[in-house]
Amino acid sequence: MSALLEHMDEIMVALRPREEFRPVPPTRDREAWQTVRQKTREMCVRRAEKYLGQSWPAITAADVILASRMGDARAYEGKFNYRREALAALALGEAVEAKGRFLTDIANLCFMICEESAWTAPANLRRPDGSPAYLPDIERPLLDMAAARTGALMATVLHLHRDKLREISPAIAVRIEREITLRVIDPFINVKQLEFARARGEDDMLPEGVKECLTALLLIEREDRFRWGGVKRALRLMDAYLDELPRDGGIPGGLGAFERGVGCIMEALELICEASGGNVSFFTVSALRNVSDFIIGSHISLDYFNCAGNCPAHWDVDPNLIYRCGELLRSDELCSLGAYLMGLRGGDSRPVWPLMRAARAAIGENEMLRHDSRPPMPMDYYLRSGALLTARTRAGAADGFFISIEGGANRMGGHADAGNVTLYWNGEPVLPDLGEIEYASQLAPDERAALWETQSQYHNLPVINGCPQSMGDGFMAVEPVWEITPERTRATLDISRAYPDEAGVSSWQRTMSLTRGETPCARLWEIAEFAHDNNDVEFNFITTARPYLRPDGMELGNIRVTWELNGGHPEGRLGIKPDCEVEDLPPRHSKQYDLDGLYDKWLLEICGKPLYRVAVILRGAPQRLSVCFSFTQKRGE
Repeated sequence: MSALLEHMDEIMVALRPREEFRPVPPTRDREAWQTVRQKTREMCVRRAEKYLGQSWPAITAADVILASRMGDARAYEGKFNYRREALAALALGEAVEAKGRFLTDIANLCFMICEESAWTAPANLRRPDGSPAYLPDIERPLLDMAAARTGALMATVLHLHRDKLREISPAIAVRIEREITLRVIDPFINVKQLEFARARGEDDMLPEGVKECLTALLLIEREDRFRWGGVKRALRLMDAYLDELPRDGGIPGGLGAFERGVGCIMEALELICEASGGNVSFFTVSALRNVSDFIIGSHISLDYFNCAGNCPAHWDVDPNLIYRCGELLRSDELCSLGAYLMGLRGGDSRPVWPLMRAARAAIGENEMLRHDSRPPMPMDYYLRSGALLTARTRAGAADGFFISIEGGANRMGGHADAGNVTLYWNGEPVLPDLGEIEYASQLAPDERAALWETQSQYHNLPVINGCPQSMGDGFMAVEPVWEITPERTRATLDISRAYPDEAGVSSWQRTMSLTRGETPCARLWEIAEFAHDNNDVEFNFITTARPYLRPDGMELGNIRVTWELNGGHPEGRLGIKPDCEVEDLPPRHSKQYDLDGLYDKWLLEICGKPLYRVAVILRGAPQRLSVCFSFTQKRGE
């Protein structure tokens, strides 16, 4: 569709020279840096002081070979990433303090990073024929995400401290510019297949790679023809990425993909706008404009977000990025959400890398903290592209129920969760989605599918005749139908296609509803048709409350759960009675994945309490089955 590239003629006319491009004030602009609030200044200086006068261990050939050939990158990444984190912290600390205390260490680290044989991750080292190269070829630099991030970091450091680094030695700036040009700018403009754009799909790192390369290009490159060439390629790559996104603002990878996906697109486009003197704007593209509704509609309470896609339930997104995107999209509600999330942290910012984002955030924090910080919390939100529905008892408040139901396909590498539901009460999880897990990054998609956290029986989903949901694009929830009124919100999906043929299910209509009023009630209806009689069905619920089982249901903290079989007919009509089993989570992980003893981040850092899986089991269910689970507040609570 080339919605972005069509602005190229305007950009060529308006693009400013390097010397006039100031996405963040250099350190010499003390008036600008004096606006950074005291708490942030102190935090930045404390972080920088941790790295004063340190010696930096060498990156050895053995480190690179161990990472590239054996897949053990711990030694290499420990040194590689530590240098960059230290440089970012030192550079920001010097920017806010400007006493010269950190300049020697900044210069040392810049020199050491320039001396590295490669900025490329060892796993991406390849020979011209595509075969693995266990040590880098310095004559053939490869531009991957690690190199792009390094280039942006070094360019930002030079932009902030160019004058002072020149006082130490003019050769430092010359060397930094040379290495960025050879390792980042030239490959970005000229190499046909970029390493960070090799993979396609929801896990693509293309937006972040483009943003980092643009940062380096616009801060370092002097020649107009190369600046135009870099911007043109960036726009073409971003157009290709945006063309694959739904127009309704949904993010296929869920909110977890926002910060490295659409969020980076927004930052990249803002850089181009600023480099063009503010004369070009891209923020009317529908895929960008509507993403604010997706973020706002997914917010539950505090920093809990609905886990659509492979996203953590506790979304540790940078509030500064949310707020800035709200400004660019002219969404006052998104700005309010960013300010609210910053307030939850007591005003503390995120880590200082990426440095450009951290520096801009430090300068702009005061404005954000003055903004209205009441989160929007809409009463309903429906995302057509992902068949996602969220609803709460009343708008603008976390009290009462929050529910969600999600459709979509069980893509390999993600979760088997088509039709999964969640339920919160007074802003706290009752039936959560465990969300993103801590699996080893080297695992293949089919290996990730074997982890317990990705499987449907560890979501709020049924197991049918011994069969959980299957993985693959063809296994999905279909035929979404929704109803939204002030009194009731509900959505229905057919989840039968998410199960293998062995499950013997012809149709499974799953409906999640929320009825408002004086006594709000959430209901989960399961209406199924099977190929035969005598079916075994296991309804699974993941809960944060120790279940208290009752003859007609159970209690989950302040929530009473009851069930009715076949539309309210007596249990004797079916001749069956549900059994209940309770499993403490998480179980032990398989040593096969080197994850033994590691608990999910959500459990350890967010929930702060045990998790349980409750299985409500029907044995010998008839060919047609209807079950309704009702969720209400316990009396007297």
